[in-house]
Amino acid sequence: MAAVHQKSRGTFGSPRVHAELRAGGRHIGRKRVARLMRQQGLAARRRRRSVHTADSRHRQPVAPNVLARNFSPVQPDGAWVTDITYVWTRQGWLYR
Repeated sequence: MAAVHQKSRGTFGSPRVHAELRAGGRHIGRKRVARLMRQQGLAARRRRRSVHTADSRHRQPVAPNVLARNFSPVQPDGAWVTDITYVWTRQGWLYR
């Protein structure tokens, strides 16, 4: 079990480890594999959830990019920048 788990770079959980062992000719139960993996501290690495923070499919007007990534203004007060704040309301996300 540990070899199959390690061969998968830690991504296989008990169902896939069980399937690999069965394909390799081992006769072992699914619950036994799960129990033994739990006892040995073997668990599948979970994928990171992707976070979608922007909805680019909207009908709102888009402000022009007047800064054009020139982050060194020529004079003081030549460029002001900010970040968008996301606030959850009962009607959905409010972008301010």
